[in-house]
Amino acid sequence: MLSPLIYNSLLAITIGIQISICFYIIFFPQEKKANVVFYFFTMTLGFYATQSISLWAMIPFFICLICYIAYKKSLYALLSIPIIYMILVICHNLPLALFQSLFGINYKEICESPSLLLFYMITITIFLIAITGIIKLVLQHFILHQTQTLASETIATMLIPTFCYGTILLIIILTSPTLLYSSKSMMIISMITITFLSLTLFVNYTAMKKSEKIILSQEQLKQFENLKEYTENLEELYNNIRSFKHDYINILTSISTYLDEKRYDDLKNYFETEILATKKILNHNADTLNRLMHIKQLEIKSLLSYKMLFAIEKGIQIHIDIPNDIESINMKSIDLLRILGIYLDNAIEATTNTKQPQLNLRLANMDTYTVIIIENSFVQQGIPIGKLIQKGVTTKGSGHGIGLYNANEILKHYPNVLHETYIEKNMFCQHLQIAHTK
Repeated sequence: MLSPLIYNSLLAITIGIQISICFYIIFFPQEKKANVVFYFFTMTLGFYATQSISLWAMIPFFICLICYIAYKKSLYALLSIPIIYMILVICHNLPLALFQSLFGINYKEICESPSLLLFYMITITIFLIAITGIIKLVLQHFILHQTQTLASETIATMLIPTFCYGTILLIIILTSPTLLYSSKSMMIISMITITFLSLTLFVNYTAMKKSEKIILSQEQLKQFENLKEYTENLEELYNNIRSFKHDYINILTSISTYLDEKRYDDLKNYFETEILATKKILNHNADTLNRLMHIKQLEIKSLLSYKMLFAIEKGIQIHIDIPNDIESINMKSIDLLRILGIYLDNAIEATTNTKQPQLNLRLANMDTYTVIIIENSFVQQGIPIGKLIQKGVTTKGSGHGIGLYNANEILKHYPNVLHETYIEKNMFCQHLQIAHTK
């Protein structure tokens, strides 16, 4: 027979470990060790308080956990709390009900035998890991693949009913602890919880599909806007060509004047400093932009064309290297557009502070992946690269510092994408390596 202190401690530690395992499985591979330690200590202390003081003592610890998840991860990640709680209820009640029905051993008898208690806890932990793994696969395949672009109404649709049931279930257990000792009541609670968990996943999947339709419409609108911008820039380029033809006549007139006055030395100087320099710039920019023709995704090509033309207007020296055709890139267009837009906007802005503004864009189609590299000249501000992706960290002043953070959050949902940020030869580089298959 274990003493109350040892029993309460072992039970609290075991449940703390189980909950920490659940959170780790749900959030893997983005989960940090510090977060797992926080889950463990919070839930261990909470369950020890429930055993030693009152079942209601768990409430402050649950609130603490909710605030921590919302702050460290996202509002959508809060959905994991009631789901894990339901998994915990199922995994504790269902095996216990089966133990009592099959072997006639109740919970008190299990607690009085250290060997039975250890076997029971190990069984529950294995059962819990298996159930959590299955739920993670369901969440990952059907629900967790588009969390960054969900509308607030969709998140509310997912959160509210799940939290309501979790709260009702918690209140029932808090107000009627004797239900935990009845095989029939434990079986009923388990079956109801399994049913509601299944409904929760179904409702979330339905809400996600509805959200995906909205996202698809937004993506199509974004593609139309990019195409419109691309067309407008082509029109502007055409107008510039017409203007250049007019200027060309003026240039010929000025040359004629030099010839008529036989000022050959002045003509040579004028030709070398003005005409040849303009020719090199025009030829370089035209050849550079022509390389974008290798990109076959119209929305991507239009965005890159627009950004490159904008950079040229800013007086930035651009270089584009695309050695082969890029038929498609294995990412959702709207996500890739957002990421490229963020990287290019930051690159263009960073170059404006340098003496020799330069922007390089490289795309290449390899055997198993596509490479995208964006390089820009910049002024070192003394901020470590690792901190730039953190929310609010910026070199632009208050009100900025969200772009790179958002790009990094999007990339978390693409395990087929390898992303690196580094400095090479005084150039700030964003390197994406996108595998053709997930």
